[in-house]
Amino acid sequence: MNYHVIALLCLVLSVASAADYSWTWGQPVAQIQERNIDGSPAVLKVGADVWYLYTSSVAEGPRKTTEILHRYKGTSMDNLTAQPSASFDSWDRPHGDDHYWLVGGIWADPADGTWYATIHCEFFTGIGPWCQRQIRLATSRDLGLTWKNEGLIWTSDTSTDLADHHGDRVDCGIGDQRLFIDRKHGYAYIFGLHYNVLKTNSGDRRHRGVVARCALTDKLRPGAWRQWHNGGWNSDCLGGKHDFVFDGALGSPFYSTYLNTYVYMYDRVTGPGTGDCVIRTCNDLAKQDWSEPLRLCDYKGGFQWYGMVVDEACNNFVVGEKFRFYSASNGCEEGTRYNVVTSHLVQPSKKNP
Repeated sequence: MNYHVIALLCLVLSVASAADYSWTWGQPVAQIQERNIDGSPAVLKVGADVWYLYTSSVAEGPRKTTEILHRYKGTSMDNLTAQPSASFDSWDRPHGDDHYWLVGGIWADPADGTWYATIHCEFFTGIGPWCQRQIRLATSRDLGLTWKNEGLIWTSDTSTDLADHHGDRVDCGIGDQRLFIDRKHGYAYIFGLHYNVLKTNSGDRRHRGVVARCALTDKLRPGAWRQWHNGGWNSDCLGGKHDFVFDGALGSPFYSTYLNTYVYMYDRVTGPGTGDCVIRTCNDLAKQDWSEPLRLCDYKGGFQWYGMVVDEACNNFVVGEKFRFYSASNGCEEGTRYNVVTSHLVQPSKKNP
């Protein structure tokens, strides 16, 4: 589809009848230097420096990959230079074939500068026909060059034994997460993705979004996370039950200072290569009072699996009126790119007296 048509469609479809917001999308800008991005990137400002990290994967055979954590530094998103890369090769593999990806954001503790990141973990043992997913915590005290495995912070309540999954489908855990830091209210949030896969066809996947949070005073540590269940933060993330909050979840959460609301832009995948891109807003993350999904574009030609927002000041958890939406799919659909997104506050029409 022509991108001029996409931009026009996004403009027409972005005005919500219930919410007084709209968004327009600029033309895609290719990022050819960023290849094989396998997971949502992370941006972090440290003083005058802008750090940009993403994990790539190199296939080495069936169910075997090598993950490399790429590190870039600059003063803006347009003058980043490569730094020594990192890896998780020294981490333990309790299932024998565990692999790790740093994805979805970094929090720097203002008290001592320690970096905290969530780690997407995959392993194949026992579950078949697709990999099981879990989420771990990692910390770094040398600007992301080395990382310490702090342990599991979110696991599914379902078994990793295939025999325990009755019917024609199997749950494959929680992962592909996005970290969001709500400094104003003192919480870290994880927007995760729960997978359910057809036993006879791993390409037939259902994706639904789940949410968890942890007080920043608890330093994102294992055992301190609670997930949304039965209308509140009522369930432990280590094996507890969760409710589905989103009908999809591959996207990016942020707070808009211009619109004065929380925003989540994400993909809804309805089948292999099909679905759409939507946007929702929320007044209070503690209550998870999200608006109805507002459709923006078709999945094809919209933003890809792995998303990240960055505004003109290189902020990404909190952005202003205009920002970039970076989009990647590990080279499976399109090359890495960004679109400039502009927010609009739609003034309600005045009624005649």
